[in-house]
Amino acid sequence: MSHEITIAGRKTSIAWDQGTMRRYLFRLGVIGGEPTAKQLTNPKTVTTAIFKILWCLLPPDIHREFESPEDLFAAVDHETEGPAIYAAVKAIFEDRAGITQKKTSSESDLSLRSSLESQAINGTDFTQGNAPS
Repeated sequence: MSHEITIAGRKTSIAWDQGTMRRYLFRLGVIGGEPTAKQLTNPKTVTTAIFKILWCLLPPDIHREFESPEDLFAAVDHETEGPAIYAAVKAIFEDRAGITQKKTSSESDLSLRSSLESQAINGTDFTQGNAPS
């Protein structure tokens, strides 16, 4: 399923498919791995974690515009674009967890899904952003 988002005024879509999975895994190596469940639930680190994930998920034409998750963070209008980005990243993890559960029931995917659901329930204010490290 494709999720529409706007980044720096430019509309794009992200989806969990084979191409995205390959790019995501490669890009995770560039940034030192996937954010932990703890980072996704801590109000001080959640924005950093979300932008690391988003940077890894971006389609190539958008990704090449941002050298790092920090560049991506700086380009986003957090007040208007942030909520849709957060919802799309959450939905991608739900899509990914659903696919993984069918194949392997990966504990890591379930943990991340749980963390993102917890964030949504706790109502973390995505617009308070902290710069990715």
